[in-house]
Amino acid sequence: MSDIFDDKWLQGGRLTDDQQKAKLGSTHTLHETRQKIGVAAQDVRLSMCRLDSSVVKLQDSRLLRRSIPDLTLLAEVIEVTPVHCVVQVSKSTGDLRACREFCRGLSILLNGEQLPGSSSDLEVDKSD
Repeated sequence: MSDIFDDKWLQGGRLTDDQQKAKLGSTHTLHETRQKIGVAAQDVRLSMCRLDSSVVKLQDSRLLRRSIPDLTLLAEVIEVTPVHCVVQVSKSTGDLRACREFCRGLSILLNGEQLPGSSSDLEVDKSD
């Protein structure tokens, strides 16, 4: 099982110009992974709206007053085991650079590192 999380396609979450999706591996619980998505979203100024227990919608928080947001992402967390998840990020509208920036930040957090220059609190609440 651990081999799946060593694959390049799960570690980097890289998007090319013709791709609309990225997959990232997480060795955290479902709850911790959702928290890290929130931190990564906040770091790139995206607001997070939970659609259901495994899917969140991310939008540019600076543009919420507009009727059509410039960037909309969906992040689905798929629990593989209690401490292994796959995060699939899909870009529906907006700038590919912003999506790449979010994926890069989320990848850093999922690998247990702190985002450079981030003022976000990365402590995970273990009480849930």
